[in-house]
Amino acid sequence: MQFLSIIVMFLLGTVKIHFCNTTVQIAVLLPTDPQLPFAMQKVKPAIDLAVLEIQKRGLLLNRKSFDVRYGDTNSSYIVGPLLAIDFYANRQAHVFLGPVDGPGLAAVSRYSPHWRIPVISPGGGFNYHFDNKREYQLLTRMLHSSKTIVHFISRVILPHFNWTSVRIIAERNVVEAQSECYMLMGALCRTLRNPNSKGESKDTCSHSIFDVDRKNETKEKLRKTLNDAKTEARILFICMDSLLFRDFLLMAYDLDMINGEYVFVYLDIFRLMRKDMNLIGWYKNDSSEAENSKARRAFETVLILAVKKPDTERYRHFSYQVNTLQGGINNDSSSMEKLVNPYVATFYDAVLLYAYGLNRTIEAHENASDGFAVVHKMWNVSFE
Repeated sequence: MQFLSIIVMFLLGTVKIHFCNTTVQIAVLLPTDPQLPFAMQKVKPAIDLAVLEIQKRGLLLNRKSFDVRYGDTNSSYIVGPLLAIDFYANRQAHVFLGPVDGPGLAAVSRYSPHWRIPVISPGGGFNYHFDNKREYQLLTRMLHSSKTIVHFISRVILPHFNWTSVRIIAERNVVEAQSECYMLMGALCRTLRNPNSKGESKDTCSHSIFDVDRKNETKEKLRKTLNDAKTEARILFICMDSLLFRDFLLMAYDLDMINGEYVFVYLDIFRLMRKDMNLIGWYKNDSSEAENSKARRAFETVLILAVKKPDTERYRHFSYQVNTLQGGINNDSSSMEKLVNPYVATFYDAVLLYAYGLNRTIEAHENASDGFAVVHKMWNVSFE
């Protein structure tokens, strides 16, 4: 009971955190799984680079040093929030960077208003619940959001092609229950079904969800989903794993749906999760020539919507700096071609953004320890 009381006390925000000895406390909540683009060891050089840049340019008023602490979330929605509680209880966090996983981010972001500590993360982009600023008051997301994606599709794509009736097909992971595809496509369908301000009905939308169990049954579920959709709409919006989508198109080929009467719009929301960040393709090394030929023809009917891969000279220079700090550069010209993942870049931006908000708070003679004051100075601004 005593332990429970302590936890409740922490959640309700009875521990006060103040700036001491001009040190800014940054708590980073990330996994260490090297397969993830936002693994701690990949992000750390970008955070170090941001701190060096701030100190080099003297960007932070009245603050001489940073104390950056890292916690391994182990990709767990339980461990991440517990680490946040620990950082808070030990007065080691003026700002949280992460978690990235949706459930973990949701928990920390619900606690943070009680603690008055900002949360900055590239995660939660496809969960429309994070758009609720009354619940997630101190959360700042650094990448795309479901709101912007849904707005682009409903206000740009559909009117441009004059599409008024669509079928949405999304996978749902049976373990996570509310996977990113499921959340994003659900938000899209709700938007298309809602009436406009004049009370007129908008585009019609039907929604198919199939559970992915990564076993043989998945393809049978997918085939049934495609058969059902065939008679209901000609425009199909699809969100699923890229390899599963290739199987989906091969099934569509066998059902004679690759004849110009159907349009397949694939939302490639996992592009930034891939190591090369390339678009999905029709070719598969271990497939027969005949199957690859079918896949190539099927992909000709696909419109792919994906986040743009950064490729500017400035981003290349940034990647070079991060790779140098990480020790991955061998002083050869090809090193400049090794672009860091945008997830990594968002943590660099997050540190600069927080420093910018902190500066403005100090200049306004407001409480720099008050996350609400700092966050309001961070939003709706542009800086380099």
